Amino acid sequence: RLADRLPTGVHLVILALCFVIAVLPFLVPAIPAGTDVGKHLMVAHVLADYSDPLLGYSRYFTIVWRPLPTVLGDLALASLVKLSEPLLAVKLYYLAFAAGLWICARFYLTSLRQPAFAEILLFPLLHTFYVFSGFLPFIVTFAVYPLLLGILIGRPPSRLRSLVLALTLLVLYGFHPVGAAVGCFSVLFLSIDRERRSISWISLLSVLPTSLLMAYFLLTKVRTT
Repeated sequence: RLADRLPTGVHLVILALCFVIAVLPFLVPAIPAGTDVGKHLMVAHVLADYSDPLLGYSRYFTIVWRPLPTVLGDLALASLVKLSEPLLAVKLYYLAFAAGLWICARFYLTSLRQPAFAEILLFPLLHTFYVFSGFLPFIVTFAVYPLLLGILIGRPPSRLRSLVLALTLLVLYGFHPVGAAVGCFSVLFLSIDRERRSISWISLLSVLPTSLLMAYFLLTKVRTT
């Protein structure tokens, strides 16, 4: 294959060029695309400047700290807003998402013993409907999910792997419940050895913390509606 005959340096140059081209739509426009960007940016602004007496957010908003989905996305964007102006913060968020997708895709493909150059095939995920709609917390699950699969496929069952899986599932939950649900299902499915008709119970334990949080989210959501 041509990709296998290319020097490693050429691989990296091609990947870097493709990455730059992929992120240009997020960085070039003065106002990043996305119908939901304004909503997420407002939440992040309130979190970042909640104690500012001039803005007076504390008089109109109350921050309720609960383990709900998307909280990591809101906090991540709020941290960027604290460090830069709002629209630049959104661009940095998109850039971090793209870099995370690249790194996690590379890890996943390496665990499959596939050429890392194939990670270029995941770059179109940067230009999906969800990304350009500004679903900022949800799109991060696109990057974290390949990491979860890489851990599941590339590492044998162990206590350490179970702990890492549990933490990764919690990260998925912290960005969006759909990503967490898909992640939990993947762990359950890949913990079953159909040939030996056995189950890796130590792997299944990693699903427990996120499952409890999902149940909490669904129960509290029903009560508030």
